[in-house]
Amino acid sequence: TRVIVLAFFVLFWCGSLVAAEVRVTEIMYNPQGNDNNLEYVEVYGEESMNLTGYVVGDASSQDSLELVYWNESSPFALIVESGFNHTGINASVYSAGLTIGDGLNNGGDTVLLVDRSGSVVDTVTYDEEMGGSGNGFSLCRDMVDNRVVECLPTPGEENEVGNESEGD
Repeated sequence: TRVIVLAFFVLFWCGSLVAAEVRVTEIMYNPQGNDNNLEYVEVYGEESMNLTGYVVGDASSQDSLELVYWNESSPFALIVESGFNHTGINASVYSAGLTIGDGLNNGGDTVLLVDRSGSVVDTVTYDEEMGGSGNGFSLCRDMVDNRVVECLPTPGEENEVGNESEGD
């Protein structure tokens, strides 16, 4: 059943990719230490956006987003677990509840962002071989060529994809 649902989302997403104005740009799926209240998904739009009523999910579960903190001047939004410390983050913050989906799987997962009409806005699939697996780094999308690479965590800020940890 999980594969069928995931296949539906991927097929549906491919048809709506061209019109996407909101993109998943960073995923912290396996922070150092305990994952509880530390995982996040960063979203970027051309301008400040209201994601209330959007749905975030993974391959197993979906959650409606609830506004925690509004930042009108930032094009970034952070989707977090309840209890996430968002002090000092320059972005709007939305809660997905206790976990994002059923918890972002440390071995690999697919993150989906669905708008209020039920259209899949964006999706990112990752696995631990891509990096960011408990080493203090996250995964960031290179918006030029759409690659997902290991990077320094920059929640609510422009990603530094040119500074991946590879070769350091």
